Amino acid sequence: MATEKTLYSATVAFLLASVTFPHTGGFFIASRLTMKQLITSLLDSTQWNLISQNATLALEAPHSLWQEWSPPGYSVYHTLGCFILIKLWLLVLACTLPLPAGYFMPVFIYGAALGRLLGEGLAYLFPDGISSGERLSVINPGGYALVGAAAFAGAATHTLSPALCALELTGQSTHVVPILTATLISNALARSRHQPSFYDGISLIKRLPHLPSLIRACPKLSSIQIRQFVVPVGAMLQRAEGVMGVQHVLNSSKENEFPIVDTHDSLTLLGTVTRAQLQTFLLSNQCEDLCKSLEDECSIQPVKLQLSPDTTVKQAHCIMSVLREQCVFVTEMGKLHGVITWKEMKNMIEELAKEI
Repeated sequence: MATEKTLYSATVAFLLASVTFPHTGGFFIASRLTMKQLITSLLDSTQWNLISQNATLALEAPHSLWQEWSPPGYSVYHTLGCFILIKLWLLVLACTLPLPAGYFMPVFIYGAALGRLLGEGLAYLFPDGISSGERLSVINPGGYALVGAAAFAGAATHTLSPALCALELTGQSTHVVPILTATLISNALARSRHQPSFYDGISLIKRLPHLPSLIRACPKLSSIQIRQFVVPVGAMLQRAEGVMGVQHVLNSSKENEFPIVDTHDSLTLLGTVTRAQLQTFLLSNQCEDLCKSLEDECSIQPVKLQLSPDTTVKQAHCIMSVLREQCVFVTEMGKLHGVITWKEMKNMIEELAKEI
């Protein structure tokens, strides 16, 4: 398996390098630029098409980054179009690698390229700008790129944080309204059909036991109850338990905490005692002829958290995650039904992942 992963990773890496090589397909997608240079060039407020057709303006910036987007014989529309088409499939192919990778910036830049193409297209259609009453607004392709980056990244991740990243990236508030509006609309459209986000989709493809991803992919999982996953309690004690019963439980179980019930018939949960308390109880009753019961000497601690069998898997997962509980008792009207552990919760989620 390790050899197959290595071979596959090497093959995909070679394919990606071949396509993005500057003297092959990379010639049409500005592959000479680094990630930082890509985002800097795409957010440039200059109209590339206008500069490429004006020799005087082109000579003023002979080493500008925009020239990577306008190679000899091709316009910026060709390179932006090729960038959008090629990068999409390269990104999808890179996601299949069994390696950790950062996907946010490629998605952010891809959205910026979409916005830049729209901005350059509008600048071509309205070279003098768009008039609003007596005011003439010159089209800024970089602004469209910024809005496109935030909207596309927000739709891919199902979050609003890309909008904040876009605002912090520029340090300006002039594009707050279009950025937030576009991000909200893209989020609404992306969530409208209950499809998982980009990262949730990767979790599902790689069959990672991540409950939020599973619920977004299959909303009906949020209604599954923990009743069918409850594990019987391995060892329990009744409050009137004597030395023999305590000794048997300590010898047969390695747990550090034991539930105390009223009687084995009623199974009414009263609380818990620790292994240390039980060991102290045994030591104190070794030399006495009249042995006392468990409730006479041990301090029974109340159970701070109990779950009902009707609790959903989603609710149980949230509670145990927030409170960092490794083990929770499941009771119904005070009667002990069993226990659910964090290990069992993980196994449960893995089983649900296999069903999708």
